[in-house]
Amino acid sequence: MKLLRQQTSTAHRQDGSVVFIFIVLLSLMMLFLAVNSGTLFRMHGEVRLIEKQQKERWNQTQTNSVMTSSIAK
Repeated sequence: MKLLRQQTSTAHRQDGSVVFIFIVLLSLMMLFLAVNSGTLFRMHGEVRLIEKQQKERWNQTQTNSVMTSSIAK
């Protein structure tokens, strides 16, 4: 009987450590997801800023536009 108790208690300890490791890995994954979401949000803002700056630059330098003069005839 003692042998059976030792095997059972060892199995319970191993089950407890597996649950602990699973919770630690799950929390690390959630932390990784939160950090990546924040980074993605900031990068999206930077892309919008760059896009805005390029649109302004493109609107300023139109090489094929026709200049009209306001000289009275």
